[in-house]
Amino acid sequence: MKKGFFLLPFAGALLFSFMLCAPVSSDIGVGISGNGQTIVIDSFPHHYSNTFWIQNTGDEPGIFSVAIVADYPDVVQWVSLEPAMAYLEPDEGASVTYNIHAKEGYGGKYVIHILAVGYGTGPQTLDPQPVAYMKAQTQLSVEVEVTEEAGSMSWGNVRPIECDGSCSDEKMVAAPAAVVVDAPLYIDVPSKAICGDTVHIASGFIDNRPVPQTMGFMVRSPSGDVMQLPIEADICLDEAGEWIVAVELDSAIVLGREIEVAIPTSSSRMYQFLFVGVASIVGVAALLKRK
Repeated sequence: MKKGFFLLPFAGALLFSFMLCAPVSSDIGVGISGNGQTIVIDSFPHHYSNTFWIQNTGDEPGIFSVAIVADYPDVVQWVSLEPAMAYLEPDEGASVTYNIHAKEGYGGKYVIHILAVGYGTGPQTLDPQPVAYMKAQTQLSVEVEVTEEAGSMSWGNVRPIECDGSCSDEKMVAAPAAVVVDAPLYIDVPSKAICGDTVHIASGFIDNRPVPQTMGFMVRSPSGDVMQLPIEADICLDEAGEWIVAVELDSAIVLGREIEVAIPTSSSRMYQFLFVGVASIVGVAALLKRK
């Protein structure tokens, strides 16, 4: 699971009363719940878990991810998120669980910005022109306070100044940005499959221009395992549930699709065996005819 995600609890009717909506397009909108929260860490190690809600407020389906932006990488590394991505139909929402595992840290107050980002699922235009597929983004802010006592028992209460040519005591972790590609992309991914199937996935420019070497697939299984694949690949869907297939350029998501993988039924197995049997008979008959 990728680190660097932070989420926020809320329940019941209050969940929607604090919903933040910031659609950037008329097609996809994104909402996120639970603004204005404060978490106090009074000792290390500190462990905490809870959930929050994201929602597709637009009128078309899309891939949605949740990420954290903070001033210090060590603060980002405290948090993990499940799921980090989801495919949502219009008005559909998803509950996301976050876990804080802070082993060590500096005393002080930190503001963590939680971003929910929506991406398109296919070409917006067929014209050979630059296009960006990030279609909506919104955020909420959370305050985390590490007490002086907790800091003094860990790394201290004063952060050292870090230098990389120019000195600064703040190292901002950047927010996701819209990736602009040279021309519209296609994405060839099946929408449904049976668990155990091997499927072919591919993407590229609709005008067949060369694909950058830094473009490829990021595939996330229902259990949260993430794999990186080339822009054309075969993948065995060995787990039932929702698979997310996203196109990445320079490690940033461009667009994506969902594959809904079902558990095999007795009828689906029968058809598979029947197909294999018929294919075998046809093959044997062809060999006998040649003889």
